[in-house]
Amino acid sequence: MGIFETIGTMIAGLGLFFSGVKIVSNSMKNITSHKFRLMVSRWTGNHFLTAFWGFISGAVSQSSSNTVFILIGLVSSGLMKVRTALPIILWSNVGTTVLIFLVAINLNLGILILMGLSGIFYGFHNGNRRENLYSALFGISLLLFGFQLLKTGSQPLAEMQFINDIFSFTSGSYILPILIGAALRLVIHSSSTVAVLIMAISHAGLIGTDQAILMILGMGIGEAGTVALLSSNMKGISRQLALFKIIESSVVAGILIIITYIEILWDIPLIKSAIIYAGANIEQQTAYTFLIAKITPILLFSFLYNPIYRYLVKISPPTSEEDLSKTFFINESSMNDISMALLLIEKEQIRIFERMPEYIDNIRIENSIPVVHHFLVIRKSNLALMNEIEIYLKRIVNSNLSQDDTEQYVILQNRQNLLKSIDDAVFHYVQTINDSQTGIKLENLIQSSAESLHFNLITALETTRTSEIIDIEILLNITDDKGSLMERIRKSYLNGDNLLNSDEKTVLLYVTDLFQRTVWLINNWAKTLKPVDIS
Repeated sequence: MGIFETIGTMIAGLGLFFSGVKIVSNSMKNITSHKFRLMVSRWTGNHFLTAFWGFISGAVSQSSSNTVFILIGLVSSGLMKVRTALPIILWSNVGTTVLIFLVAINLNLGILILMGLSGIFYGFHNGNRRENLYSALFGISLLLFGFQLLKTGSQPLAEMQFINDIFSFTSGSYILPILIGAALRLVIHSSSTVAVLIMAISHAGLIGTDQAILMILGMGIGEAGTVALLSSNMKGISRQLALFKIIESSVVAGILIIITYIEILWDIPLIKSAIIYAGANIEQQTAYTFLIAKITPILLFSFLYNPIYRYLVKISPPTSEEDLSKTFFINESSMNDISMALLLIEKEQIRIFERMPEYIDNIRIENSIPVVHHFLVIRKSNLALMNEIEIYLKRIVNSNLSQDDTEQYVILQNRQNLLKSIDDAVFHYVQTINDSQTGIKLENLIQSSAESLHFNLITALETTRTSEIIDIEILLNITDDKGSLMERIRKSYLNGDNLLNSDEKTVLLYVTDLFQRTVWLINNWAKTLKPVDIS
């Protein structure tokens, strides 16, 4: 394999890796089964199962950093908390040692089978929950296959003459082995693969025991660098796990390197002596060094999860989108009292409605208040939060509801459907105006409609909060059928002397239609606020 083919293979591996991470994250967000959530929560709530899951994930992927990005997908989708994911990362380190002691096992076939089967199932199942599961499995297989390509592309590097020359040059150095171990881990993206390579080089006599140990320990620095590069575009909660991996790898590597230097310089029996005693040859000594490097994080961090988590939240707080996407009132314990749960769901729906006027603030020219959230952020968080609310509504409908609870449930379900429609209409209204280039005359009309729609949404929000009969009647009156008004406006601008071009005419038709639909939806929303006994 030539140098250009090597580089191309590694670039392809990176592309598949990033695609796999995105597919896994998006698929996990769409898995709404409460049973699945409870199962994940149960797994991570048991210390033994947490350790077992972490060990298996490391053994299968042969990369703890790979496990980190899979967990990031689970955390960002709300299926797992950052705090409960921390021990899984540490135990995945131990799982990566399996390859060192079972070098003969080839994982390529398993990954190809997983990718093929998950791709087939994903292609033939549409429109159901299993599709999201197959998509997640397919994303995981792409992620793993991307790592395999990275390793395949990097293997020829070890066969080049200048690589062997570098290793020969390190035979008398105690600094270069650390740098080489870090560089190899940064390039190859798999600690176990680099460890096997170091075992082969040490067996060839190119390096001694001291250099082999330092290379293995230097891999921790390279692993931290790998995660830092791959997570450079992440923010908030997603970045917290990546930061934990960076801290864990770099701190452990630093501590073990210092201990090894003390033993080498002052001839104090520490790690090196234990490794030489346990391993009969240099290959076994390299394997035991790798094992020590992967077990040490558990010994150091197992009792520090809570302070580490608080530190991670401090240096990488949740983004505004992540905060907006979370439920504030309803939670798992609320489901013990259905009547209370229904009340809390109503409060969550009001939270979403509160963001509707802020949509319009993004396009109002005369808006004197700074825009807090971009309309795309509002859209993503609204969809995520409405998805959470629907999960709780589905659970409630399967409960033993009283007559009063049944009536309240029907009202909340109707509001939920209206809320989704209002959010969709307002978002596309704002997006169309934001993306369109219009003349002054049409711009004036659009701004007038935006101010009018903003007023209607503010009025609807205040009415929802108070639920006063007189406010409801006023809202019903101001949102009464505006079809005739919109029709006159359209005819005036389309048939008059405004000289609108074809693009502006399209914008006019679409914006006025969305305006009319939103006002009609607000009117229907107002009807759900009326007490049952009001005519």
